[in-house]
Amino acid sequence: MTIANTSYRLSIEQISSFNKNGHILLKGLATQDELDFFRPKIKNACKQLNKETRALEDRDTYSKAFLQTMNLWTQDPVVKSFVNPILN
Repeated sequence: MTIANTSYRLSIEQISSFNKNGHILLKGLATQDELDFFRPKIKNACKQLNKETRALEDRDTYSKAFLQTMNLWTQDPVVKSFVNPILN
């Protein structure tokens, strides 16, 4: 499954917000069926590619709250199929 390859216009405010904050919420970009399909696959990819091995009590506050996998879409083909229509 891939997400629908449809145009999604961004307002100048959304672009400015992205440039300032590094993220924006795009409502309606994916259907509920698409989210239901991809969510567990993205979570699984995050778990498999996560490099954090320290016990929770050994981490700083930030590392206790967040696990990061940079550019996940470049490392997992299913995640890429979700993100690719957005990037093109």
